[in-house]
Amino acid sequence: MNRTFTILATSIVLVAALIGLLLPVQAEGGGTPFVIYGQVFDTDGRTPVDGVTVTVTNLATGSSVREVTANGGWYLVDLAHLEPSEAHAAGDSIEITATGGGKTKTTVVTRAEESPQLVRLTLEGEGRSGEGAVPGFGAILAVLVVVIVSSIRRFRREK
Repeated sequence: MNRTFTILATSIVLVAALIGLLLPVQAEGGGTPFVIYGQVFDTDGRTPVDGVTVTVTNLATGSSVREVTANGGWYLVDLAHLEPSEAHAAGDSIEITATGGGKTKTTVVTRAEESPQLVRLTLEGEGRSGEGAVPGFGAILAVLVVVIVSSIRRFRREK
């Protein structure tokens, strides 16, 4: 009985959180949602770094969006928030630059057909050592929520 109540309460909280996430997105309008997420590591390739600025730029339009890594070096950007133009399409060249602590890494990827798209980065340079921790539950939950929201949107469009 107690376990059933806990599962039911957790489910209600998760559904309420998803509704809370979906309503503002629908009201905003904006461009086509497409998530690029990943983790930024220090020069050793193993230590995640928080506080790194990640800039994602669509090279076809010059539009970009920024995010700062947190919770073990994780970042998550939605290309629907590209400014000044949220336009993007599968096959576009997307430049991702991570900068922090005097270190940087730039890579260019091709936008995938399906969202979300994972891009991990390892900083290069001689800046200060980064701080970091093993990715926490928050980062994993954030990625899970984005995947669920994207699936719901795709399902609605197919109807």
